[in-house]
Amino acid sequence: KTKKTSVSYRYRRIARVIKKVRLVDAKGRKTKRTLKAGTTWKTFARKKINGKWYYRLGTQKQWVRASDVKILKK
Repeated sequence: KTKKTSVSYRYRRIARVIKKVRLVDAKGRKTKRTLKAGTTWKTFARKKINGKWYYRLGTQKQWVRASDVKILKK
């Protein structure tokens, strides 16, 4: 049985990183990649991982927590 997740795939926004953060993969596991505060990124999807909202910045290994970024453009 496949578990359904709430993913919004056409979620095109510009996000600015508020503080230095470490990216996670689609399952919520930390990756080696970090992002500097003040940098801006395009988001491509939004998803709940472990009860918290995340934005996808690239591949399935590049998710950032929504509380660590500020959405600039809709």
